[in-house]
Amino acid sequence: MAVTAVESAETDLDRRIERLAGELAATGRVVPGISVDGSGSARSWWWPLPAARDRAAIASACGDGSTEAQRSVAEQLAIAVDRIVRTRLVTRGVELTPRRPGRRGVEEAWLISLTRTDPSLARSLDADKLRAFEREITGWVASGASTTGRIRLCLRVREPAGGVDDGGVDGRWSVELLAQDATEPSLIVPAVDVWRGRSPFGEHAVDDLLASLGRLARLAPELAAVLDAAEPVDLSLTSSALMDVVTQRSATLADAGIVMLLPAWWTQRRRPGLRVKAASRGSGADVISAGGVGMDALVSFRFEAALGDQRLTKADLATLARAVAAKQALVRVRGQWVEIRAEDLALIAQRAGETGEATVAEVLRTGLGLEGLAVPDGIEILGVAATGWLGDLLDGALHATVTPVATPTEFHGRLRPYQERGAGWLRFLGRLGLGACLADDMGLGKTAQLIATLLADETTGPTLVVCPVSVLGNWQRELERFAPTLTVLAHHGPDRFTSHRAKFATRAKRVDVVLTTYSLVARDAKDLESVRWARLVLDEAQQVKNPATAQTRAVQRIRAERRVAMTGTPVENRLSELWSIMHVLNPGLLGTKSSFRQRFGVPIERDHDTESAERLRKITAPFLLRRLKTDKTIIDDLPDKIELTEHCPLTREQATLYQAVVDELIAAAAE
Repeated sequence: MAVTAVESAETDLDRRIERLAGELAATGRVVPGISVDGSGSARSWWWPLPAARDRAAIASACGDGSTEAQRSVAEQLAIAVDRIVRTRLVTRGVELTPRRPGRRGVEEAWLISLTRTDPSLARSLDADKLRAFEREITGWVASGASTTGRIRLCLRVREPAGGVDDGGVDGRWSVELLAQDATEPSLIVPAVDVWRGRSPFGEHAVDDLLASLGRLARLAPELAAVLDAAEPVDLSLTSSALMDVVTQRSATLADAGIVMLLPAWWTQRRRPGLRVKAASRGSGADVISAGGVGMDALVSFRFEAALGDQRLTKADLATLARAVAAKQALVRVRGQWVEIRAEDLALIAQRAGETGEATVAEVLRTGLGLEGLAVPDGIEILGVAATGWLGDLLDGALHATVTPVATPTEFHGRLRPYQERGAGWLRFLGRLGLGACLADDMGLGKTAQLIATLLADETTGPTLVVCPVSVLGNWQRELERFAPTLTVLAHHGPDRFTSHRAKFATRAKRVDVVLTTYSLVARDAKDLESVRWARLVLDEAQQVKNPATAQTRAVQRIRAERRVAMTGTPVENRLSELWSIMHVLNPGLLGTKSSFRQRFGVPIERDHDTESAERLRKITAPFLLRRLKTDKTIIDDLPDKIELTEHCPLTREQATLYQAVVDELIAAAAE
């Protein structure tokens, strides 16, 4: 049968579309998509993403160029590309997401369907979520986020030529255009080399660069002037326009394959803010406070304008004000570029010099980067500069400045040097009314350090020691061994109330130490709360790791001037356990349980965020002393390790039974 001219033309068109579809698929010029019809049925697509060099081939396939012809070619090309890409992915067994049992969300179902022969998504998926996802994907593609071609456009930001003297307002910033190899990022050449045909990117480099410039002008209107030149190589911007591009457009540009290369200092650029200048009397070596200051004590402070750890003078503020008046967003002060905002600068100038009072907890939390002192929204507290013992806490120098406690005369024994340092640390924080967690490794003598502290830091009231029932007897023996001069009352057992219950407080005040157990704290809460304890000691403090238990809540209600937790495992399973212990010792220091989880628990436990972990370590370091047997600072203080080998030979009957079990296991393994 003769082939008509129409059939021949259609066959030729099919071949050209198939050839173009194959080239697009082979070079990666495709993009994933999704379509949802009126009934809510959805299917995934691999859409063609032709570049400028494909225009001629597409135009020739469109015949007369009518709208109908263009639509027909677009549909055929889309179908051909989708079929070719799917076939290749299925043949190679490619999966875009791990497959797992259970119900899948829209995104996961879409990713799975992209690598299957059948493009349809399950009808059980929510139609509204599918349409929302379709809009998101369509907008992503329309923005130019999915790019092709060998090169990427790079924008290198340069400071005003020649620099600017301190105190001057910055000039215009230069943005140099570069072309980067998409597969070899280290290969970058100036745009001028592309225009002049000197680049290593091949014959289509000019088309690719022009396409990128078009996307740049569309996504960042501040840079649209780049298209004014026939062969653009750079452009200049004010600092305000540059800040808008970097802060508002950079993420969108990155999605579109356009990279911004900023100066090395940019990520550490600073903004002016307020610094808190606080003062506390005494130092870690000589502070004496009979009643203790505690977390609720008030300290005086003053706000001062600052840039990092440098104080800003009135002249510096005037320089920043001139830059704001000139509508600049960056100004060079003291050798560094500073980001400024008019509203922030006005508030900083207004608050600088103000004085006030705040609690120790508020100042500490502010200095440690947590919510503390109330300041206007947008104003950054750059830190706390403090003197005295408060400065020691914030600087992390507390452990080094605390004076060790020499072995008390009444102590029957000899403290090792690291134990003297531990007792000195407990005494120092105790006199400040701050809670301390002694978390030394097991075997380093936490009990001995605490008993030495009882003798070296005399109080006007009794100490309450709460411990597991299994170690109550050990506490009695250790107190009798190391400090026989201390009077001890064991509040335990069915006969713990030998007389009328109302006399418990009287009996407790007549002794130095009262011992009780965690199981009795909640049961005898009213009796224990009736005493104003000089010191509360929680041995095996992991017993209060769950803030929801009755015993933890009861411990929190006990009134005590000094609080000590002793545990070799401050964190056994989750960071929330550390929060619970610290909340008993220093209420409010780590914020609420929910805020602690958001700020530290999730980032550290789920995301392994080292920055959050370091911040938590810094916050808790002043109040937590943990030393291991392997620490170089204490290993010389420990006695030599003694190893004894005891041989325990088996009896004839034991050896016979053992050999029978071995023979049975060998026979079973051989089968």
